[in-house]
Amino acid sequence: METDPLNTATSQPPPTTDSPWITYLTGKPVSAESFLSDMAFETITVQDPKTGKPKKEKKRRRAPIIPDQTIRTRFNEVLATKRDRVERLTQLVQASATSSESIRHTVLELADSAIAHLGIHFAPEPLDATTFRQTVESWLSAISERPLKADTVSLLLLLIHVGWRRSLLDQATAFSLITSATTPTKKNASQTQPAQPTRPTTTLLDVLLTTKLTRQTLATFGSYFRETSAAAQAQQKKIQSQSDKIVRLMADRASLESTVAELQAARNSLVEQQRLAESRIAELEVEVIAVRDGYKHRIYEMRERTRGVLQGQITRWLQTALDAAQSTPARIAVIQERLEDSLKLIEKEISWLRPSD
Repeated sequence: METDPLNTATSQPPPTTDSPWITYLTGKPVSAESFLSDMAFETITVQDPKTGKPKKEKKRRRAPIIPDQTIRTRFNEVLATKRDRVERLTQLVQASATSSESIRHTVLELADSAIAHLGIHFAPEPLDATTFRQTVESWLSAISERPLKADTVSLLLLLIHVGWRRSLLDQATAFSLITSATTPTKKNASQTQPAQPTRPTTTLLDVLLTTKLTRQTLATFGSYFRETSAAAQAQQKKIQSQSDKIVRLMADRASLESTVAELQAARNSLVEQQRLAESRIAELEVEVIAVRDGYKHRIYEMRERTRGVLQGQITRWLQTALDAAQSTPARIAVIQERLEDSLKLIEKEISWLRPSD
């Protein structure tokens, strides 16, 4: 059997202090908003200087009333003596959201101290969201009875408020914890309720119509519906925007894929052209080498032929003509014959050197 975190002793601890924080728990019930307003401001009466009578009242900010360790200890002891006082502390944490920073800090420190006094300890320090969630889940799992008793639910709500104010849990985690606390176990559900036929998904209106309503809960339902509707609309707009973006991205992707395919085809064409060009270059290089070697051979042949002609018959014929010219008397007929032979040979070589059509 689980341990009740709240002390069920019926005797009230004797009051040892007039601290307003303790009076909030033990005195006449007042709204948390009104109490925190009184903690932040004090009312002063201004007298009329002529008549000396009170003229009007004003509010001025008072210095923060910070509880010391003795007051905190007493606050925790007083809190544990009545089950409904945890709910009042939860209301205080809830109302402090709109108060000054010093009051918010003081209220959260009182709540932290009270939670530890009630047996829920968070470690290690500094506290993070994972540790907070795991500690609360561990505490809930140790309580076998479902749904939870009212006082345990009050403590859970206090934990959720503190966790939210300290940014230690998100919305999904908070509702998950609440669902765990309010959902009957399978064993309890089978014992207390007959089998129910399959029903469609429960809507917010189903929850509203099955709840005992008051003006406060009705206003809360209205506020919750407005917030969830606004969140749903914002989410729907975001989904639509993402869908439109997906369509655009898919179109861009198709366009890019088409461009890539065209570029790939162009690349393949250029690669083929390069291959053909390289093959043609290789062929031309072979042709150039062949032409170069052929022309070298032709030039060598021409050189040898010309040299043979010049050193052969022409030289002999000119030498004979020279000798005939130097003889006494000169042999004109011989000179003329050799010169004619030389001219014919030169004409023949010139014809050989002419390019053929």
